[in-house]
Amino acid sequence: MISSNFTPDNYEKMLFLIFIFFIVILPIPIIKIVLGSILYFKTPKMNRYFGFRTKKAYFNDDTWFYSNNLFGKIFFYSGIIETILFIPLIIFIMPFTPWIFILLEMVTAITSVVGVIVVNIKLGKLISQKYEENKI
Repeated sequence: MISSNFTPDNYEKMLFLIFIFFIVILPIPIIKIVLGSILYFKTPKMNRYFGFRTKKAYFNDDTWFYSNNLFGKIFFYSGIIETILFIPLIIFIMPFTPWIFILLEMVTAITSVVGVIVVNIKLGKLISQKYEENKI
């Protein structure tokens, strides 16, 4: 049943919010899926233009492949999870709480930052292991 708060003015606001969702919020997880799949399934050779580019990743070809593959995996799966979660949230919660957009953007930002942190930590461990193995 439609609530008593449903008015033509609310309808226009709702259409605007849905437009914002499809133009601003939904493309981010989709871009994460596309870029993640490229890095995860077909890791590019070491280059200066595309990939997970940090000093640690440039250490050698093994660290480049490992870091890009791991970051691609994190980005790919987080993009899928975000897409699956965002659509029902928008359909069922947005009519009651328009601030959900802020929450969705925060989730996207947090998963991206956590992905970078996880890869850098694991990459640091891998480099130190390789360095210790070569030292002996």
